[in-house]
Amino acid sequence: MVARIDQLAATITSYLDQNNLPHPSFDANGPITLNLSSQAECARSTAINALQELLDLLQGPIACMLPKVYNGTSLQVISRHDIARKVPMEGTISFAELAGATGLRASDVNRIMRFAMSYHRLFTEPQEGFVAHSAGSKKLATDDVVRAGVGQSFDEFYGSFARGFALAHETDMSMFDYLGTQPSKAEQFSKAMRFYSAVVPGYAESHLVEGYDWASLGTGTVVDVGGADGYVSRALSKAHPRLNLVVEDLPDVVEAAAGKQQQPMPTDCRIRYKAYNFFSPQPVASADVYLFR
Repeated sequence: MVARIDQLAATITSYLDQNNLPHPSFDANGPITLNLSSQAECARSTAINALQELLDLLQGPIACMLPKVYNGTSLQVISRHDIARKVPMEGTISFAELAGATGLRASDVNRIMRFAMSYHRLFTEPQEGFVAHSAGSKKLATDDVVRAGVGQSFDEFYGSFARGFALAHETDMSMFDYLGTQPSKAEQFSKAMRFYSAVVPGYAESHLVEGYDWASLGTGTVVDVGGADGYVSRALSKAHPRLNLVVEDLPDVVEAAAGKQQQPMPTDCRIRYKAYNFFSPQPVASADVYLFR
């Protein structure tokens, strides 16, 4: 398959070179379309299908079950705050300046923009802390049809998901309020969160456990907001048993989790469960870390 992909890529490259056309690039001045002949376009389409098959093979059958539409939050913020048109067409703007222009916190802008860079190929960071356009973000900034398409997705479609949930379940409650009245569905939701962490490499709790200096907190308190059955807190406790961890979730979820630990825990384990709806005021004050993932 790899040899076939290489052959298809060579066909496309040959056509571009023979016709003095630019090669694909995410650079700000890169081509939006390739303007291929019918033969070269066929090679491109076939290569895409082969690459998707290769990706699926490498990810494995369980990951292939997951929906492909994830992680739209950064696009939603970029669209809602018209960030693409706040970045200069040439040159850069700092995260701090962009935060000031949008009214968002600089730390949020930092995370949102870097996620969009890596996941959606929007914007670049040519110098640490400074944002410049990529081909995609420049198109978003200059083409009102593209802006309308992205905006429609988040201003209209995303908002309808909540209403769609209510219609599908014949309720006027929010999803989390509804789950609070349906123990079996709440349990399914809790297990589903563990499923995503298990099969999506980027969601694995090991990144969280190993990617921060938890030992520096000593016996500090970590509140695991929406922590389901506490699987993340258990992983943290196993690696850092001095931490005091509070797992917060809906009453039925924490009651079930506290009543049946999935595996024996050390006697010095410091995990406690607390019923909590994260749309209400946080009951645990002055914790060292509030974990929301």
